[in-house]
Amino acid sequence: MARNRNICLKDFEVVDWQVAVQTYGNNHATLIGLIVSWWNRRAKSNRVLEAGPSIGNFRNKKRGQCDALLYDANGPAVVLEVEGYKFPWILRKLGKCLTSRLERLSSVHTGVLVAYEYGPGEGISVKKLSDFATKFTKRFPGKKLIVITVNKSINERLEKGNWLKSHPYYRCVISSINGYEFVAGRLAGQKKFHESKVCELEKV
Repeated sequence: MARNRNICLKDFEVVDWQVAVQTYGNNHATLIGLIVSWWNRRAKSNRVLEAGPSIGNFRNKKRGQCDALLYDANGPAVVLEVEGYKFPWILRKLGKCLTSRLERLSSVHTGVLVAYEYGPGEGISVKKLSDFATKFTKRFPGKKLIVITVNKSINERLEKGNWLKSHPYYRCVISSINGYEFVAGRLAGQKKFHESKVCELEKV
């Protein structure tokens, strides 16, 4: 199980990102499914809890649930968030899961945020995400954060009359997917998983 305990950005190269590229809309469910599928294929003993347990409490409303909690043979290992907005808040929630005092979460060592745009230029600030991830991993050097950004562009080649042209939301297609790995207060790795100019499903 050592490979589950040493997850790095390179491991995400085998995620079938093309599935997301061929999907219109916000991709939320697709992206969760891709990471879950990737994790369970890594080892027969791996399991996934979807969604993860709540952190915090109901009284002060400072609670939240992750999209999925990824288990290996030793227990919870990775917390997953897939989100299209409020990225700083989502990273803070990831941080709470990674540093939770709950015994059932004590084995979690890595947080993964897949941040996607609803539309082109809708606000993924890599700098802001990087600043938070750097500070967090410096404060908690035993924890790792992996941030994957999904950027979009307008597909101008949709046929005239295509129903997808009715709203910009549906005309957006994935243009690039990039990954960043943060460890011990520094950017430890950076990778480009996908880059394209137009979607292959132009005649949907």
